[in-house]
Amino acid sequence: QAEDGIRDFCLSRGLGDVYKRQVLKRELIKALHSHESYDQQYRDLLLGLFVYAVTNFEQIADDILETVVDNLLCYSKHDDSSTANTIAIIKHFNELHLQYSPKLVEQIKNRFLEIQNVQIYKLSLHLIGDVTTQADVQETLTILKQAIGSLPLKIVKKSIPENQQALETSQTQAKHRVRTVILPDGTYGTEIIEEDDKRAQVDHDCKFREFLIKNSFLSSSLCTCLLKLLYKLSLIHI
Repeated sequence: QAEDGIRDFCLSRGLGDVYKRQVLKRELIKALHSHESYDQQYRDLLLGLFVYAVTNFEQIADDILETVVDNLLCYSKHDDSSTANTIAIIKHFNELHLQYSPKLVEQIKNRFLEIQNVQIYKLSLHLIGDVTTQADVQETLTILKQAIGSLPLKIVKKSIPENQQALETSQTQAKHRVRTVILPDGTYGTEIIEEDDKRAQVDHDCKFREFLIKNSFLSSSLCTCLLKLLYKLSLIHI
């Protein structure tokens, strides 16, 4: 009944008018944070209406962009359906409202480290590579380097001490780790960090690095994005 009601409501009063009064946005936020199965279906209906809104209501493009960035881009509980709808919204937005593409990509870059979904990361890399201007290449490369983190890319397995004495000793002794850092000129350098340093503990909370290690398709998307950015960077010096 809720699905039929909101569909009739939107068709009768105009989806643009509904959205301006924040009805869909409010309903979407409620559905995204609900754990009920029927609300997941309701969420998918709402996302479908957002796809329709992107296609037919250019006058509310700014509102749609704000909702996508604030509530969908970094949403941590995406399933296959919500991921597909979110990607469709972003794709349609970029293809149909070219004047907003730079703003869309800028918002993606601002939230890049917070994205929780590998498919959304792939699309984000595609858009970043295509839309980023020559003037923004250096800043964009810095963001990507930060997301990649320390090199080499590998999963570090913690060793277990042979006995309790070794464990106690290892806990009392200062631990150090060498990591790769990005210098102001954009090159790589090294930095020694104590393990009890907060920087060591939060050295990399970004999901991007984990996805890179496990997903070769994302790695390919990253390589393609970097090639586009480096090509644009090379044109600056011609």
